[in-house]
Amino acid sequence: MKKLLSVFAAAAVLFGFASCSGDLHDDSIKPLYIEGAMSTTRTAITMIDDTTQEYEFTYESGMSKEWGSPAAGVAFKFIKSAAAWTDDFGGKQDEPVYLNINDDFVTLEARSGSNSNPGNVVIDNLTPGETYKLIVDYDAANKIVKVKVTGAAIDFPNLELIDEAGTKYPLTRSGSTYSYVWTPTEAGSVSFYATNGYLYYGADGVIDTEIPDSANLITVDYEAGKEYIVKILTDFANSADVTVEAGINSILNGFDGVFALFSDENTWAGGSTAVKLDIKDTNIVYFEYANETNNPYAFLAVKKGGSWDVRYEADGTTTKVYELGNKIPTSTKELTNEKRGVIKIQPYHKYGVTVTIEGEDVFFKAEDKGEIAKEIPNLKDWGFKGNYFNSSWAEPSEGWAKFIETGTANEFSVEFVTTTENVEFGFLDTTGEWAAGGGFVIDELDKSFEGSVKSGGNSKINGLTIDATYILTITVKDSDGNATAKVSLKA
Repeated sequence: MKKLLSVFAAAAVLFGFASCSGDLHDDSIKPLYIEGAMSTTRTAITMIDDTTQEYEFTYESGMSKEWGSPAAGVAFKFIKSAAAWTDDFGGKQDEPVYLNINDDFVTLEARSGSNSNPGNVVIDNLTPGETYKLIVDYDAANKIVKVKVTGAAIDFPNLELIDEAGTKYPLTRSGSTYSYVWTPTEAGSVSFYATNGYLYYGADGVIDTEIPDSANLITVDYEAGKEYIVKILTDFANSADVTVEAGINSILNGFDGVFALFSDENTWAGGSTAVKLDIKDTNIVYFEYANETNNPYAFLAVKKGGSWDVRYEADGTTTKVYELGNKIPTSTKELTNEKRGVIKIQPYHKYGVTVTIEGEDVFFKAEDKGEIAKEIPNLKDWGFKGNYFNSSWAEPSEGWAKFIETGTANEFSVEFVTTTENVEFGFLDTTGEWAAGGGFVIDELDKSFEGSVKSGGNSKINGLTIDATYILTITVKDSDGNATAKVSLKA
């Protein structure tokens, strides 16, 4: 399957520019205010005439971290008051409303009894360094606000979904996101690809010139009566590739669950474990974690894929340590460790976390799922990472040496040739991630030294002969990773 070169992929996105101008007059008419990602302090916008107001901003990438804005985008609202939130304008109740650059005016929703929290106004696929202008048509007497945005525009392709049978499903575009939503009446499975007729996308989101093969189709297994979605998130200002999300229509599609271990209530123990979410229904998500450490606390979060820019994390501002089974509020902002909520956990227990979505709020509830079997760590195919081949820890051209089984229970060995008299090393797990330093200090051949394959600082072997071949043997003693290490000169 032939992939497009980046220069050809870039041809799928086109930019256009538009502008609008007017003369400022009649300062006696009260302007609307704007507050959001590009103006975190509430700011009056510029009056043009009795009904027209304008606001210009130059997009900077850091704006996407404010107000829950999308990547390469901004979120904001218009407000009548300089301080209160009694008269603001946005989307329908808790739902964002999108402005497409250089499209016609969009009518916003006013706060009311049936719309107690208008959703944010959102513009996405903005280009850093470009200036954009919001043009507002405000009918104050009738509380009607219409708005459009002009600036550097992207010519979006007209994508549609096609299933394996050739049936076409039109995608709806909101900003830079395309989506197809349906509620099946029977259980089943369906596989799609997206196309504009000559460019194609499968589940991996990589642009192609051919229909994806069956292994890369966007496949959804569904139940009757639940709402499902295929969502295609684009960033055409920077790439012709896309991100594809598919499954139950939940705001947490594309998120991972996270456990971060704490050695006490306020101290992060280092590292975190991302866990795949099981989306049970639109508003119910679940994930599990098996704890094999002696750290007594865990911090909970869900984050968008590999990024922390979009997250919900346990909020410990009011309550620091939450009881298992209790409702845990979350924050969308990055908290300090002292403000993060934690649960008390036990070693060798499995924990389940139910995530519920209530409007724009997300809550956690954790439960102990019982003990897990204690297993002695298996070092087969673990990496032996160190400076044995040169003076640095840079990746060797042939990759890190790996441990093999010796034939004796829980005993593993690795062979290495040293280019330095004193070797410093640690352990990589089978995924290539750092596992532990070990804490072994080996200063005599053919003698066992104590350490751990689960903890400790970098291990050391002293007094070796340059260019000699050695065998390091690790014997793991228990499920906590306690072990002995011995170095021998290869015969």
